Amino acid sequence: MHTIWKFPLELTDTQEISIPSQYELLDIIEQHPNKFMMWAVVNEQAPKEIIKIEIYGTGHPIKDIISLKHIKTLCASNGILVWHFFERISHD
Repeated sequence: MHTIWKFPLELTDTQEISIPSQYELLDIIEQHPNKFMMWAVVNEQAPKEIIKIEIYGTGHPIKDIISLKHIKTLCASNGILVWHFFERISHD
């Protein structure tokens, strides 16, 4: 069964999210000031895995861009800050 789940994100460089292994990331928004939420369609019956979400500010250095999949760029704090959200993809 597929449903949409919501995941709170911390405003930190890297974080790990426990999510069913069959998922599709949908969107990220600033739901409250400096409180970011990510939504994904998930298969509730799939075993959980850990994914890594990384956040970069404009002008910040990025390590290993080849292993990153862009999710969302958004303005926060009334347009003062711009954050770029990526999922770290493993290349097995």
